[in-house]
Amino acid sequence: MENINPWAAGAVVLAVILVFFAIRSRGKEGGQINRVVVPPADLATDEDIRKLAHGGKKIQAIKLYREKYNVGLKEAKEAVEALE
Repeated sequence: MENINPWAAGAVVLAVILVFFAIRSRGKEGGQINRVVVPPADLATDEDIRKLAHGGKKIQAIKLYREKYNVGLKEAKEAVEALE
């Protein structure tokens, strides 16, 4: 077996560590996991829908609006956009 260059071995170890931390921190904002709890439609309020829309979860806000008010996609999209 050949001798391994210590610089090359160090570079590989460093790359593995960086990839590990990059994967681990994926999906996190400010050290916290970015999860949004979507309440059931019958318990949801307009404020819940507004929070989803402002939190970058516009699709979830539209879905929740449609379920809560039993309206079509176009009407729900327009209503959520008006809440923003």
